[in-house]
Formats: sequence, C-alpha cells, structure tokens
Amino acid sequence: MRLMVLVMHDVNKLEPLISRFKDENISGTIINSTGMIQTLFGMNDEAIIGSLRQLLDMNREENRTILILLRESKIRRTVNIIEEIIGDLDTPNTGVVFTVPIDFMKGAYGLIED
Repeated sequence: MRLMVLVMHDVNKLEPLISRFKDENISGTIINSTGMIQTLFGMNDEAIIGSLRQLLDMNREENRTILILLRESKIRRTVNIIEEIIGDLDTPNTGVVFTVPIDFMKGAYGLIED
C-alpha cells in the first residue's frame, strides 16, 4: 500500500477531480492547506517577500491537499487522472504529487481491493 499525497494549487479544479476519482472508485481525504511562502508573505517581511513576489500567484490563499490510500498498481492510473484534470504537474503552479509506503495500517479504510 502507498499513501498518495496531492497538493493542488487551483482549487477550482477540485470538483472535477473528485468527480473523476468517484468514477474510478478512488477516495481519500481533502485538507485545506496554505503554503509556507504564502504565510511568509502575510508576515510582511519585505526582504523575503520582494524576491518571492514574482514567483507566486499572490491572490491564491490556499491549496487543497488530498490523501489517498492506493495499491501500487493504481498509482500510475491515478497520476494520469490528476494530470488530465489539473494539467501537467511539471508546469509551475499546478501542484505536486508523491507517494510514501505504508508499512502499517489498521482500520477498515474500504479501498483495499483493486
């Protein structure tokens, strides 16, 4: 099992992504999140902010972080769905996805089967 973590920047694409996940029997947990750079911007530190301002969409206040438990065999398909909806993750300001191994799990999560 793997835990897939997706941090998506365009929250307007959340609903289409979740709808597509539902069609593919993929479910998880959605967390509202804010990046550290966005928080630094709010701290009013002009030395840090001046150089970062041009790198960021400063109007974006929050992201969505989605946590999904998957079998390794479903990782590639899930990443393909993500990129179909939110765009190529190699493009700046789309998002980031990664997985980490799960070496212990207890509880009836519900999506253990393929």
